[in-house]
Amino acid sequence: MSLPHVLLGLLSRGAASGWDLKSRMTRDPSLAWDAELAQIYPVLKRLLRGGFVALKRRRSSKGPARREYRVTPAGRRELLDWLAEPLHPSTPRDAQLSRLAFFERLAPETRQAQLRSVRALLVERLKKANPGTTAARRRRRALLACELGWLEDELLLLSTESIEHAGARSEPSEGQAPNDVRIRIKLPGTGTGIDTMDSRNQKDRVVRVKPEPRKRIAPRKKTSP
Repeated sequence: MSLPHVLLGLLSRGAASGWDLKSRMTRDPSLAWDAELAQIYPVLKRLLRGGFVALKRRRSSKGPARREYRVTPAGRRELLDWLAEPLHPSTPRDAQLSRLAFFERLAPETRQAQLRSVRALLVERLKKANPGTTAARRRRRALLACELGWLEDELLLLSTESIEHAGARSEPSEGQAPNDVRIRIKLPGTGTGIDTMDSRNQKDRVVRVKPEPRKRIAPRKKTSP
């Protein structure tokens, strides 16, 4: 993709000045292309010299004459030749995508915060996205929806990992309920103890139990033969 062909495509929709072309790019993100006026005007001059566009000056009551460009038959043929080239899957070189390759080096809380921030931006963009009168606009809307779905999946995965990590740190022993706390009951005078559970307390504690007094057995009375 090149800026000259983008400008020819925009001019095929109607005559425009350099400023108009810049505004059209800004208003239509589905073009997947942006350029500054300092880039647009030199390209328009090259297209003019090549006979792909024509220039017409229109008087303006607000200032200098308006320089308006329109596409020529040669420009339309060049545009159609470019459009007829085979399409290939896009391979964008984006620093944001490169950062994702090392995203797991950040703390889970930081990753969640960044993903939530991007999700809020995508939701707003999806609301403003045109329902789609062109293939490019329909594609952009579909890509926004797809990326939003990916973000939701990543946030759900992070939440699941956080829950599992927290559960592993407080994993109960075998036979112990998650909220139970082990209590050691020591019997006085012995080196042994009894383990029990208490769900109402949050710390281990030692409970001392007094042994029950032994019952004395009365001696049996001797009976005469």
